[in-house]
Amino acid sequence: MATLASLGRAALLALAVCAMAWPAAIQGAAAQRPGQPPEAAAAALAAPGSADAHVNALIDARVKDSKLVEYEVSEAIADRMFKWAQWFALLVGAPLAILAVILTLLGIRSYADFQDRMKRAREAIDRQMQKAEELQAAHEAIDRQMKDAASLQAQFVALREHLAELSNLDSNVREIAAQVDRIEQYVGFQKSAALTPALKTKLEASLARYRTWLTRIGCDTTEPVTVLISRKASERGNAHYQPPNKIVISEDLARDPDVALREYTHHVLSEAKRDDAVPFTAVQSGLSDYLPCSFNDTPLFAVRSIPAFRRLYGRHHFPNNYLRTMDNQVRLDIVPYGGSQQRIGEGWGGAFWELRALLGQPQADPLLLDAWKAAPIAEDAPGSSVPFAEALIALVDERHPQASAAARALFKRRGLELDVPARPRGGRRRSATSA
Repeated sequence: MATLASLGRAALLALAVCAMAWPAAIQGAAAQRPGQPPEAAAAALAAPGSADAHVNALIDARVKDSKLVEYEVSEAIADRMFKWAQWFALLVGAPLAILAVILTLLGIRSYADFQDRMKRAREAIDRQMQKAEELQAAHEAIDRQMKDAASLQAQFVALREHLAELSNLDSNVREIAAQVDRIEQYVGFQKSAALTPALKTKLEASLARYRTWLTRIGCDTTEPVTVLISRKASERGNAHYQPPNKIVISEDLARDPDVALREYTHHVLSEAKRDDAVPFTAVQSGLSDYLPCSFNDTPLFAVRSIPAFRRLYGRHHFPNNYLRTMDNQVRLDIVPYGGSQQRIGEGWGGAFWELRALLGQPQADPLLLDAWKAAPIAEDAPGSSVPFAEALIALVDERHPQASAAARALFKRRGLELDVPARPRGGRRRSATSA
């Protein structure tokens, strides 16, 4: 600090001396003529009686006054510069002195100490940065492990669910195997070239499940029946039930389970009315279509048979890709116009499907079987089909009176006027003549 202040003061004094000497040098240069020595010029100016003596005296006085002013100005400038130098030294030196004190307190007494401290600080920062990078890598590794753990947990849950499914599948397989063992007591297969082991296994499984379901909704399925898969040309595209206990299915339709279920339904329905010895009717055809569709929970019947029918009748037939549908509006009064049993039966199947939607499957299917057992059916004519519908409506009135009006309406839309008096809720059925 003292060295910096001394250097500043010396520089200011040199500037002041130069400022004071500069006017005298200028005046001497002005009095000297070109080629005249300085001493001769001074003597000429000082000679008495000369014409220029008075002028020189005036100039000399002026010069002295100007020198005095110049000295004063130079002193003021030097003093001002000196003060500025002191303020500058104070402003610069004070922070430097403070910095020097701080560095001394920190143990830095030389530039080498400063470099050493900086080096150690850099090394410490590098170590901290390395630790931070290692910590970041550790966090990333933990995140990856957490993701892997979550993935493993999801896989474990999926495997556990799959194991449960396999357990259920094993249980189902066991149940189906037991049903197949039981079905052999009630459904036998006649040996034929068209009956392959795979086809027999498939039909046995389908008939076993269907027979169990029919038993649950109230059918008597204890009477045995025999199934024949035929390759006869006369049987192509056909399947039928031969009372009292034989089902014949053509080879080209045998791979559609709906066909076997329909013919087995014929067997069960015929056994339910064995004492009445009724002929095959459209109502029975409708039930034989409807019950397999209700079992499969679909209104479409014999979808898998369509390729065989197209090969037989032409590829432009059956554009809707099913043989019949329960979701239809076919009327039930078309017998006088030559409607086939299957066509009228499709109308009955549509009425049964509407009733299923109205009451629900668990209520509608047993009710239909009870109506079949109770109603006298002799032939396909309005006089015999109407009594079946009336028996059905009577059961609806008895078990589901809230649906009586809707049930009557659906048969009326299909062309059947039923003469069944409405039964009031909570009371006895009113007679036709009562108010």
